[in-house]
Amino acid sequence: MQKPKSMVYVAGALTMADKELVEKLHELYDAMAEVISEYGFIPYVPHHNTDPLVFKDYTPANIDSITRLAVCNSRFVIAYVGMPSTGTGQEVEIAFHAGKQVFLVYEQEKMEKKLITRLVRGNPAIVREVPILNLDDINLISTTKVRLRTALESYLDEERKRNIPEILKP
Repeated sequence: MQKPKSMVYVAGALTMADKELVEKLHELYDAMAEVISEYGFIPYVPHHNTDPLVFKDYTPANIDSITRLAVCNSRFVIAYVGMPSTGTGQEVEIAFHAGKQVFLVYEQEKMEKKLITRLVRGNPAIVREVPILNLDDINLISTTKVRLRTALESYLDEERKRNIPEILKP
């Protein structure tokens, strides 16, 4: 019998006034979801399920419950942390407490300028950091996909090499 497919949670800022930025971020999150799908995982992308502009009737308690359920049922989390977001920080912390590992995605230039918080980078759940191009770079999506594939391949290769009983392997 084949193991069921695992879900991977894509975290990132959703609530903001700048509509153009929201569209760019949705495109980025969807590109990351495409890569996740290539590896046989089911991506959980919040803007398709709980976007504040689309799912207006969800209460804050609904959002909290749905987010916790999705993160806790994911194999791991990929979190875009290139802009301040209390929700994304909370998703990373939920992942840590659920024993899930986290990949951080952020713009390399922001890291060089020390604009990525050390608090999220220091979270013990972090297993990979994936620097990407600036959001307005024409090559953002294609290079993000390449870099995320590289990080995923490395991570999955390490998982396969772990010396544990087969039944315990993800």
